[in-house]
Amino acid sequence: MKTFVVFDKEACCADGICGDKIDPLLVVLTAQLKWLKEQGINARRIVCSTKSRSIRQNASVKAALKERGAAALPLIVIDGRVVQSGSYPVSEQITSWLGRPASESSMFDSAAGALAGVAASVAANCGLGLSLQIAKAEKAGLPAGDIARAAEVGLLISAAKACDFC
Repeated sequence: MKTFVVFDKEACCADGICGDKIDPLLVVLTAQLKWLKEQGINARRIVCSTKSRSIRQNASVKAALKERGAAALPLIVIDGRVVQSGSYPVSEQITSWLGRPASESSMFDSAAGALAGVAASVAANCGLGLSLQIAKAEKAGLPAGDIARAAEVGLLISAAKACDFC
């Protein structure tokens, strides 16, 4: 069984949702680790300050931390080999490292990405981004109604105040 381990810096929570503060990178990482587990991969995140034994047991991790200190974190290790240091991976990198198609076991295709992009662009009030995302959605063959609904979601997000959805 393949192993995928993220050696990470200390955080106040494991999933990135800490009260009214959200670390979107940890939210994404949590979802990625869950997906990897669903694929039968032994995936986990180790917070370095609480799992120092795990660091001592991995020579590659120990060497990276000795060389770069905290700047080496997060360290992404697959089957004992460091594949990335200093930043979180994107999903395409993970699937590439594991030799799996990005679309495998996923409902998130280019159409879903375009709709998410429309919503995010509206929420961020980014006109250029919105134009690009609408073009992607149209190229993917999405109906105008779906594109409009995604834009409405973006409006709801941008109008929301903290914890309106809580």
